[in-house]
This record gives sequence, structure tokens and C-alpha cells, in this order.
Amino acid sequence: MFPRFILTLVIISCFGFAQAQAQSGQPQKYDKAGLNVPPPEPDIFEASLGFDFLRCTSALAKNEYGGDASLFANLSSWLAVGAEFIGTYGSETHQFSFNHSTRIDESRLVYVAGPRINVWQTDKWKVFVEALGGGAHGRVSALIFGVDRSASADGFAAVIGAGAEWKFSRRIAWRVFETDYIPAHFNGQWEHDWRISTGVSFYFGSGW
Repeated sequence: MFPRFILTLVIISCFGFAQAQAQSGQPQKYDKAGLNVPPPEPDIFEASLGFDFLRCTSALAKNEYGGDASLFANLSSWLAVGAEFIGTYGSETHQFSFNHSTRIDESRLVYVAGPRINVWQTDKWKVFVEALGGGAHGRVSALIFGVDRSASADGFAAVIGAGAEWKFSRRIAWRVFETDYIPAHFNGQWEHDWRISTGVSFYFGSGW
């Protein structure tokens, strides 16, 4: 119930912000060299590739590393919708008895979609928040007393967080950081994971 409440609250806040922007009818202004100028026209699409660290608080292998790929379409200068895929892997050695230990291998695949809102931006910098929902696939395996044992599960997942980008050229930006809370529901139980990522974004398509 708690993760669903957080997700619902963030989505309501996002759409409230969107409605306020639509009703204001006033384009966001930027002070550049003492002059008020309209914000830069966005490209239609933004694709990104990144490196991820995932802290899985309820998993046997608590630290996982991997990557992400996303594609978003800009509906306006402040609102985008799209999808993101995250894949991570980690391993840890656990001792089950005084003379026996084994390595636990664990992986996550998260696939989500939803809105992303630019809450502040200039011609070089952008700060965004996002609330994405979808699914996740988790797998764990271990060699126990010479027998390879594994299990997997699928369930609901969400990605709720924020990040900042520095656009250092017309088409390329560095996603300096992004941090997200990732609740996942496997086998009737909630897992509460956290992600930190960085990456590169590519802009393409005609501006509005």
C-alpha cells in the first residue's frame, strides 16, 4: 500500500503541474545576457544510454550494476512521455554452514513507461522529475552442494525520481545524475530498491 500511495501522489502532482502550465498560457522566460528570451525549442525525441547502480535492500545480492536505455517524445518544452528499460546484475558470497559457502547471482530487468516533467531548464541545463510504471523480472541462482538452483519472478514495478542534464552540444547531453526509488512487487511482497545512474542523451527530430 505504501509504494502505491507514493506513486499515486507523484502522478497527481505531475498532472497538477501540467494543468497549471497549460492554464497559465505564459511561456517560460530565461534571462540570457540581461534579455528575456523564450526557452529553446525542444527536439521531438530524446534517447539515452546510461550506467546504473542498484541497491536492492531485500535481495540476497544487494548491490547490482548494469545499464539503462530510454526513449522519450517531447510533447512540449516541459512535458515528455516515453519508456525506459533497466537491466542490472550482482553477486555475493554467502556462508550457509561452517565449512560451506556459495555465490549468489541475482539480476533485475525493469521495463516502465510514463511522463517526465522538466521542472527547470535553460539552454544548457535541465532538471526533471518522472513517475513511470510497468513491470519487473527478477532472477536468482546459486550452486548449493553441487546442485544448481534458480528461481525467477515477475511483478509490478515503478520508477519515481529526478535527475539533471547538461547539454554541451546541439544534439548531445550528459545526464549528470539521476536518482530513483524503485518499488517492485514479487510473490506478494514489496521490494524497495534505489538507483543512481549517469549517462548520455541524444536529441533528434525537428523542433516544435
